[in-house]
Amino acid sequence: MASQSYGELLEKLPYQRVRDSPTVKYYTSWNLFDERLDLAPAPVTEPLPKFLSEVKIDATMGAGETVVFSRPDVLLTGILRSRDLPHYASLKPFKLLRKSGSKITALHAERWNSGVYVNFPPSTITHKPVVVASLSGEGYLGHHILVEVGRGAEARLVLIDYAGKWNGLKTIIVEVLLEEASKLEFSRISVHGSGSPVYNHTVVHLAGGAELEVKTLALGGLMSHLRDDYALMGELSKVRSTLSLISLPGTRLDVITNAAHLAQRTTSRVTVRGAVMEEGYLVHRGVARVVAEAKWSATSIDSYINILSEKGSGYAIPILEIQTGDVEEARHAAAVASLSDEQLFYLQSRGLSRSDVEALVARSILEYSGAASAAGIDPAKLLSLGESLAG
Repeated sequence: MASQSYGELLEKLPYQRVRDSPTVKYYTSWNLFDERLDLAPAPVTEPLPKFLSEVKIDATMGAGETVVFSRPDVLLTGILRSRDLPHYASLKPFKLLRKSGSKITALHAERWNSGVYVNFPPSTITHKPVVVASLSGEGYLGHHILVEVGRGAEARLVLIDYAGKWNGLKTIIVEVLLEEASKLEFSRISVHGSGSPVYNHTVVHLAGGAELEVKTLALGGLMSHLRDDYALMGELSKVRSTLSLISLPGTRLDVITNAAHLAQRTTSRVTVRGAVMEEGYLVHRGVARVVAEAKWSATSIDSYINILSEKGSGYAIPILEIQTGDVEEARHAAAVASLSDEQLFYLQSRGLSRSDVEALVARSILEYSGAASAAGIDPAKLLSLGESLAG
C-alpha cells in the first residue's frame, strides 16, 4: 500500500474502536499520542544511563541504522525495511499484525526507522541471551523487531526499552514466530520518563509444542501503553507471562495481555504484581479466549495491584471468553488494595517509615517477574532511574 494511503488511514482510523469503560472511556491517554503524530524523525538518540549501557548489548535501535554485533550462535541483522531481510527469513514486518488495525499501528507501519531481525536456528540452544536496546530521542522513533525461533531451538531474548526526558514519541512492535517444539524466554525491561508517550506492542504465534516465557518489568512514564498478543496456534503450546508493573508519581501505565487459545491442549498463565505510587495511574487488562476447537485447554489470569497513596488509581480487569465446555481450567483473580493501617503500623513499629515501606513493596514487585535478574540488572537501580525520570 502506498505511503499516501497510510496518510489517509491516519485521518480515518481510531486508536481503538471500542471504549474501555463508560466512565473512564479510555485507559490510555491517546490525546498525548495524537498531539505528536507530526513530529519529525529524531535526528539523535538519548543515551542509555551508565549502568544500562554496561550490559552486553547485541543490537541497538536508534534514529536510523541499527548497530549490530555478530554472534556465532544467532543470526542477527539490522533492518530498515523488508528488503533488508536475509533470504532465509520467513517472517516479514506486519506478517503477524495488521497494519491498519489502529491509528498507532498505521503510523508505525508508515514511519518506523530502525529495526532488527533475530533468528535462532533450529535445534540450537542459546545460553547467553540476545540483548536488544531501544532508545528514544527528540522527535519520533519507530522500532521494529522480528524474531524467529527454529524448530526445537531454545532461545533467550532481552529487550531494554528506554525512553528518558527528551520530548518525543516512540513506537515499538515486536513480532515473534515460534516453530514446533521451540522455547523462548523473553525478558522485557521498559523504563519510561516524562518526555515521550510510548506504544510497545508484542505479537507472538506459537506452533505445536512451542513454549514461551515472558518476564516483564515496566516503570511507566508520561503515557506508556504495553500490549502483548499471544496466539497459541498449535496443540500443546504454552505461554507463561509474569509482569512487574510500577506506576511512579505522575506517570501512566496501561498494560494489556491477550491470550488466544486456537488449538487443543494449550496453556496460558498470566500473573501480575503492580504498585501505584503517589498520584500514579496503572491498569492491567488480561484477556483469555478459548475457541470451540481448543478443547482441554487451561488458562488463568491473576492480577494484584497495590495502591500506596490515596491519590493513586489502579485497575485490574481480567476477562475470560470460553467457547467450549471441555476445558482443563479457566479462572481469574484480581485485587486492587491499599496498605492497611494494621500493616503500616506493624512495619512502622519496627522502625520503618512510610517511604521505607513503599520502597520495600516496590522493590519486591520489581523482583517478582525475574526480568531484571535475567538481564543482569539491579532492580533497585531501575527504581531509582524511574524515580529520577518521573519528575
